[in-house]
Amino acid sequence: MRFLGNLIFFWKICKNKGVNNTDIKEVILNSLNHGVNKFNELQFITNINKKELQAILDSMIQEQKVLYDKYYNEYYILKIATLIVKEAGYAFASVEGEEADYYISPDDLLDGYNGDKALVFPYEKGSKLVNARVYKIIERANTTVIGVLGVKKTKKG
Repeated sequence: MRFLGNLIFFWKICKNKGVNNTDIKEVILNSLNHGVNKFNELQFITNINKKELQAILDSMIQEQKVLYDKYYNEYYILKIATLIVKEAGYAFASVEGEEADYYISPDDLLDGYNGDKALVFPYEKGSKLVNARVYKIIERANTTVIGVLGVKKTKKG
């Protein structure tokens, strides 16, 4: 119910005051953060025409604040996180300012290692945690590694 209240609040802001692109971007990010991922839902919330919304979303994609998934035809918020990789191969993504961590399966980790900074995007709520995928590694915690690296085979190969 709280989420619905937030959507109505955002919609009223956009409808009743002359908003600029910064306000609309903030509304979009808040909406994506609450699981609103479809273009038509974002258009309803922001109350702007398709061309304007598409231009704003395209600029947010260029700024690496938003990711568009062509397969699912959905938009996702990108967050900067520190990876906490476990020996079993899975990881958690810790986003500064957020209490809960995101779970990342071994298949969604890309080539991330413990302590790396990465762009991640939450995509679904699991049984206890929100699942996320690593989109891009932006900073390595360790630039040199000494030792033997073992590669663990996953279900995909």
